Amino acid sequence: MQRASTVGGKVCKSWIMDAFIIYNSVLDEEGNDVSVTDLTALEEELTAALIHTRSRKTEMMMERLSALREQEKKLNEENEQLKQQY
Repeated sequence: MQRASTVGGKVCKSWIMDAFIIYNSVLDEEGNDVSVTDLTALEEELTAALIHTRSRKTEMMMERLSALREQEKKLNEENEQLKQQY
């Protein structure tokens, strides 16, 4: 199974797509010969995708927080300059 990667800031959906492929193969058998191995692989892929998604979300939130702090700093500096002018 492939690992998710980022391309142009967007997360590739390879983990989720792999999980759906496994899920669809289980459905194709209509539940008659559902392999424990297939179900375990599906569970592992979904768990990995969830962990990756949560990690990326946290990373993006931290990047945004950093950008907002930098913006706040610049605005405070600008505010101080304006106060000194008037």
